[in-house]
Amino acid sequence: MSNKFLKIAASVIAPSLTGIFTASINTGIFPYEWKASRVTPVFKSGTRNNPGNYRPISIIPCVAKIFEKIIFDQLHGYLDSNNLLNTCQSGFRPFHSTLTALLEATSD
Repeated sequence: MSNKFLKIAASVIAPSLTGIFTASINTGIFPYEWKASRVTPVFKSGTRNNPGNYRPISIIPCVAKIFEKIIFDQLHGYLDSNNLLNTCQSGFRPFHSTLTALLEATSD
């Protein structure tokens, strides 16, 4: 399914996707089809005929991205609201970066 199709048909598809997402969470099974990705080589630099000058980019299905975002938001919200994230945790947090991690590590 393309992003454009999902956007256009969102009101029709949303109830079905909600059911699939709920079933996946309840059973702990992530649909196999959502795991398949298309790998595209992206040129970095150097000569174009050297395979080492390309990096792989995985294109995952947009439905899988939506599901991952929902799970991330719920899990992060739970961890944050219950103060379960260590103060030294900088990755995947708003207003935290490698700079704040370095400052935290060197301030002791």
